[in-house]
Amino acid sequence: MGVVVLDLGRFLRPQTLFEGFDRAVPGYPRFSYLGSESVGQHHLLVTGVTTTEAGEYQCQVGPGPNSPAIWATANITVLVPPRSVVVEGRSEGERVVVEKGGSLALQCVAGEARPPSTLTWLADGVPLTSGVVEAHRVEGSGRGRGWRVRSELEVRVGAQDDGRRYTCQATHPAITTTPLTTSVTLAVLHAPSPPRISRYRAGQVVTAGQEVRLTCRATDGFPRPVLTWSRNPGPLSPSAIATATAATTAFTAASTLRFTATAKDDGAEYVCSAVNDVLQQPLSTVVTLIVYYPPGEVHIRGPRRVGEGRPLNLTCDTSQSNPPAILLWKIQGERVKGLRETKTRLGSGGWVTTSHLTWHGVRSRQVTEVTVECRAVNPAVDRSVTKTVTIIVTRPAGAPRFGNDMSREYMAGSNLDLTCSSVPPSIRLYKGKEQLPTEVWQEGRIRWGRVRLGLMAADNGAAISCVVSADDDNTTQALTTTATLLVK
Repeated sequence: MGVVVLDLGRFLRPQTLFEGFDRAVPGYPRFSYLGSESVGQHHLLVTGVTTTEAGEYQCQVGPGPNSPAIWATANITVLVPPRSVVVEGRSEGERVVVEKGGSLALQCVAGEARPPSTLTWLADGVPLTSGVVEAHRVEGSGRGRGWRVRSELEVRVGAQDDGRRYTCQATHPAITTTPLTTSVTLAVLHAPSPPRISRYRAGQVVTAGQEVRLTCRATDGFPRPVLTWSRNPGPLSPSAIATATAATTAFTAASTLRFTATAKDDGAEYVCSAVNDVLQQPLSTVVTLIVYYPPGEVHIRGPRRVGEGRPLNLTCDTSQSNPPAILLWKIQGERVKGLRETKTRLGSGGWVTTSHLTWHGVRSRQVTEVTVECRAVNPAVDRSVTKTVTIIVTRPAGAPRFGNDMSREYMAGSNLDLTCSSVPPSIRLYKGKEQLPTEVWQEGRIRWGRVRLGLMAADNGAAISCVVSADDDNTTQALTTTATLLVK
């Protein structure tokens, strides 16, 4: 029994057509006879083959006087390839969103075909050996054209399935080129990896005024994580700028924070947080900055006057810096060495440096003032801060003298410009026990005091006193000169 295999839409064409008989087959327009009857050739040609022509065919020879009837059979199998293959409920190339840890059932159906198609599942182009619940279920179409085939795949979804392409492939004897396929791609909802901050390593030192760039990346999250920056203690500097950075994949987020470091950033924590729809709490990472900066100010504390021959005691201290500053003293331009320093750590992370100076050099009568300088140098920062003060040198008080002739008489109703002079800086004028508002000025080493008196007859016999002392605070012994007003 022979079998002739024909493709749908094609027909068997003979190489030679024999003449001498009617080739038509009544009632079958696509059938015709071929061959030469005289030599016993009785061929059947079927054109435009459809599924209705499939089946068994017999060539029969009637019985003769000396032979029984004989016949031969042939089967025509019509191949019908599937016209389509689909994943039910999904469009071609669709991105299917599914939660991590869940399961996903995919139903693949190949269209009517003869014989039934063969379905194969592939993951990223590799045939699957597990997860196929039903590999091959044949369903009749009811129209006689062929059979549908159904296959079900169940996927237990993990993070590794994110972006994985699942393909259903239909093969068939009538498909001699590329098999029919349909695919979907999984997008697995899952948390990103903890974010990482680059461009700054633990222990790295930056200098105040230096631009800092911190880049934060979070990978493998779907949907893509959103990154935010914060500072502890907050808030971020108004000059800080956060910009999104081009991501390397569809599930990677990156952000760069740019700002100028200040002293306040020393010990500050910069926090990058990642969130997406899967996370209940943000994922965060932190870097703690180390910033070196000089002190902003230097202060010299102590008196601004010193008596001749007395020690000068001053204290110099800095505002906070990191690392601690070194203090350098100069008096009259000469470096003072061998002084001790105290370095105090503040709760904010910076340091304050303090140094005490005691100087016994105020001895020369030619010196009227002393210039003192305290300079703070931060060894790690190329910047120093200097404070300079001038100390007035005072001398023991000499007796004050009136600049007026206090032995003469003055007229009542006139004005008297009463003056008094002395070497020490402090001068006060009194009428009786009343201290008079006194104008004071300096002429060389001599200090003058002056007060204008409006004289009245009642002022006759009033006591006028000029009191001087070596210090403005009058802590030293005062010297007094007294005169009596004569008013007529």
